[in-house]
Amino acid sequence: MESQPGVLRLRPMGISDLVDTVFSLYRRNFWLFVLVVAVVQVPYQILTALVDLGVRAEPRSLSRLNGHHLDSAQFHLFLHWAAPSLGWRLLILLLLVVVALPLETAAFTKVVADRYQGRPTSVGQAYEFATSRWLALIGLGPLILLLVVGAVALLVLVVVLLAAALHAVGALLDFLLILAAVIFGLVAYVRVVLSTPVLVLEHLGPVDALRRSWDLTRGGAWRAFGVLLVLGLMVGIAGFLVGLLIGAAASAGGGITSPGGHLIDVAGTLVVAVLLSPLVAVGLVLLYFDFRLRKEGAESIQPTPGPTAQP
Repeated sequence: MESQPGVLRLRPMGISDLVDTVFSLYRRNFWLFVLVVAVVQVPYQILTALVDLGVRAEPRSLSRLNGHHLDSAQFHLFLHWAAPSLGWRLLILLLLVVVALPLETAAFTKVVADRYQGRPTSVGQAYEFATSRWLALIGLGPLILLLVVGAVALLVLVVVLLAAALHAVGALLDFLLILAAVIFGLVAYVRVVLSTPVLVLEHLGPVDALRRSWDLTRGGAWRAFGVLLVLGLMVGIAGFLVGLLIGAAASAGGGITSPGGHLIDVAGTLVVAVLLSPLVAVGLVLLYFDFRLRKEGAESIQPTPGPTAQP
C-alpha cells in the first residue's frame, strides 16, 4: 500500500497544536500506519494465542490444582504440559523484542517522517529501510534503560547516604527525596526520548543518538513530557474502555478460559496494539521535527536517507 504526499507543516507548535497534528496525520494515513504495525503485531498475537490455546488443552488433573502444593506426579505433569508452552512463549517474546519490534519501530518512524514531510511511501519501502537501522536500535534500548535506571539509582543512593548520615531525616523529607529521584528519572528519560527518531532518521549510532537527543531537548524537556503525557493518557483511557468492552464480550463468549472468550481477548489486545498505541509513536516523531525546527530552523529539515527519499 502506497500513500501519497500530504501537506507539510513546517512550523513550531505548542502542545495542543502538536497533539492535534498527531491525530490529523494519523487520520489521513490511517491504513498505512495500521498496516506497518500489523505486520509485526498480528503474527505475534496469533502465535501467542495458539500457545495459550495449547495450554488450555492440558489434562483436567492439572487444571484442577487451583494453587495447591504439587505432589511428585503432578509436578511431572506440570513439566510435561506447562513448561514447553512457557518455553515457546519466551522464544516468541525474544523474537519480538530482538527482531520484530526494532524493525517495526524503524519502519513506523520512517513512514511517519515521510508522511509528515509530504513524501510518498509504502509498507514495503519502510521495512526495507528499517533493516538498515535494526542493529543500531537493538543497541539503543539497553543504553536508554541503563541511563534512566542508573540516574534514579544514583539519586536513591544519595537519599540512603543522607538518611544514614543524618540518622533520621523524617518521613516528609524521605518522601521529597524519593519524589526528586522519580522526577530526575523522568527528566533523564525525556532528555533522551528523541534518540529513537534521531537514530533512525539521521543514521547515527546509539551513543551519538543519545547525545543528539540530549542537545535537542535542552530547554524543552517539560514540553516534550507534556505532549507524551497527554497522548499517553488518551491512549490509556481509550485502551481501558476497549478493555472493558472486550472483557464483557469475552465473558459473554464463555470467559477468557474458553477458546471463544480467549480469541475475543486476543482481538481486543490487537485493537489496542494496532490502532491506539501508534499514536504515541506518531507524537514522538513530530516532537523530533518540532525540536529541530525550534533549534535549527526549517532549512535544516532535509529528506531522510533511504529507499523512500525522493530527489
